[in-house]
Amino acid sequence: MVGCLLDTHTLAWWLMDSPMLPIKVRRLLEDADNRVFVSTVSAY
Repeated sequence: MVGCLLDTHTLAWWLMDSPMLPIKVRRLLEDADNRVFVSTVSAY
């Protein structure tokens, strides 16, 4: 299990399915065994 803390750009790219998000990162985020965290600052 891996914990991933997303910054605002990574979160936006993931939500928009952007090609800017590297495949390796996408796989980490989509793996159900990993935990994904988002800072509350991203919502601000």
